[in-house]
Amino acid sequence: MSTIRKTIMMGKGLFIAAGLAVSAGVVIAAEPPPIEQFIKRDTFTNIKISPDGRHYAATVPQGDDKTVLAVLDRQTLKITGLMQMRGKEHIAGFEWVSDERLVVTPMIRDGALAKPVPTGELYAVNADGSETRTLFSFRKGGGGLGSNIRSSGSEAASAHVLHYMPDRNNQILIQVVPWGSEAPINEVRRLNVRTGASTRVVRAPGPFADFVVDRQGNVRLSVGSTSAHVQKIHRRPVSGGDWVLIHDEAAAGFRLNVLGFEDDSRHVLVGRGQAQGADALYRWDIEDNTFSRISEPGVADPSGLLYGIEFGSPYAVISHPDRPVLHYLDPERRESRLTRSLAEAFPGQFAYPTSFTRDGSLALVHVISDRNPGEFYLFDLATMRATYIAGTREWIDPEKMATSRPISLKARDGTDLHGYLVIPAGVEARNLPLVVLPHGGPHGIRDYWMFDPESQLIASRGYAVLRLNFRGSGGYGRQFEVAGYRQWGGAMQDDVADAVRWAVAEGLADRGRVCIYGGSYGGYTALMNPARNPDMYKCAVGYVGVYDLPLMFQDGNVRRTQFGREYLGMVLSGSDLQDFSPVNHASRISIPVFLIHGAQDSQVPITHSERMRAALRKAGNDPQWLVERAEGHGFYTERARLGLYTQLLDFLDRHIGTRATASSP
Repeated sequence: MSTIRKTIMMGKGLFIAAGLAVSAGVVIAAEPPPIEQFIKRDTFTNIKISPDGRHYAATVPQGDDKTVLAVLDRQTLKITGLMQMRGKEHIAGFEWVSDERLVVTPMIRDGALAKPVPTGELYAVNADGSETRTLFSFRKGGGGLGSNIRSSGSEAASAHVLHYMPDRNNQILIQVVPWGSEAPINEVRRLNVRTGASTRVVRAPGPFADFVVDRQGNVRLSVGSTSAHVQKIHRRPVSGGDWVLIHDEAAAGFRLNVLGFEDDSRHVLVGRGQAQGADALYRWDIEDNTFSRISEPGVADPSGLLYGIEFGSPYAVISHPDRPVLHYLDPERRESRLTRSLAEAFPGQFAYPTSFTRDGSLALVHVISDRNPGEFYLFDLATMRATYIAGTREWIDPEKMATSRPISLKARDGTDLHGYLVIPAGVEARNLPLVVLPHGGPHGIRDYWMFDPESQLIASRGYAVLRLNFRGSGGYGRQFEVAGYRQWGGAMQDDVADAVRWAVAEGLADRGRVCIYGGSYGGYTALMNPARNPDMYKCAVGYVGVYDLPLMFQDGNVRRTQFGREYLGMVLSGSDLQDFSPVNHASRISIPVFLIHGAQDSQVPITHSERMRAALRKAGNDPQWLVERAEGHGFYTERARLGLYTQLLDFLDRHIGTRATASSP
């Protein structure tokens, strides 16, 4: 971890940040940064300050196969404790539960998935690395920590932390999800982080339910759904007792996005679905079951909360209409004034406190932007001084990175669309070769303004990158997401094509140098869009893509659960499966195609790519082909990703880059 320090001062509510501001005039390097800069693991993935301010804790990747937890003395930055899992396992997340003790969640890489996923286990460790204990595990004998570590037994279930209960010695609340049922009934337990002993607090009133806890640690809400994916929310008294249904989406006509409790145990901040457009921010009185609107709906849904010095006390609501926007619940609150001053100190970036010490004297501040992959500062509220701690990718020079420009346009049917156009550094946004990069998912997922390594890599080679949040994407209201249901090969594809035409009409993109590249659903779009718009693209790249929709109901892990089968039936129309499958339109795809897949992919089995390749060959269009035998739904190892991006950039260069013939403006 870096020990480089930069210091900036706050005066009259503003930081004087000489030497840290991003220059407006950037000259592109003669040679672009090497691919390795964009695929290299972060120096650390997260950092948090202890409640007493004496320590930092950080998750530190050790290559592809391990992430460790390092605890450092705040004054000297020397490591005081280290925790790692056995073998090729990672530490996914952690939280300080007292001045000396941390709770840790591990993750493991399954070859079927792109990257490691949480195991659903919990461990605890002291800041000096002592008293390591398995708190919750499905594995016998201490899980991934070795047989010499004390264990609390094993259980066929997963768990995650709900509440840290700082005023109750060594106690936390966890949500437990039992295995072996397609409709699990979850429960909340109180867990001692020293002994591993736990007691049940309450069970959910129905399947697929998550819990919402107030500041005092009372389990107040259960947010679940029926088998038809209809939301149901139950309330429970502060003193405990039976659940009472207080919100039924079918009866109410709207869905709620529960963000969290305010300081009392009665009012909840929610995003409430509207007939049209994004969710509006409401205060929900769960005793009277009444709503009061806090702010009018904007472009994007309220998506999260920022918490202040007092534990569990929210002071701002985050949304992402283009760049991140904060709505302050009390503009004059101390944390609100601080965060506004941070915005002035770091213009053009998103700067916000991630955590405070218990006494409110110190705050850990995260700074990130479309060009800055992330930096952490320690802010002293008494001296108004911010000290640089470290950057997640210090080898990245923000001045040489591309700018992510928010865009908005109208689809052909009048629907408002939003997204980002990534413009290479040092060039005029005029008549550029364009790479269309549709996101995966597709439903509930969206692209954001923040630093995106893949877009930056492509842009570093001189390409503009179009990242559109087409209908079906999340974050723009329930109706916008539902508008994409059963439109995978229809209106969702029209949105992407309309955005390309917009970029060309605005003079931003060269109509004769457009390529499309995407992964998963984005890989589907990368083949389906050229099939529907044969004259729009010069090349297409499908990465772990879905190409045969009926196969989704026959193979792959989505169909293996009741929830997954119901999801597929909800978002895909049986009558359109054949017509919406790119594999059936190979004769319309005459441009060069590059297909990429991981042989271990269980989410979208390699059969999809094999059938697409066969169909293209039959049509006389033999695609470029890349298969990694040890990779899954997306490539994870640096070696595999280096090979992928080396071939991808070469493919782009040959068809729309320096080795291709540019069209006339």
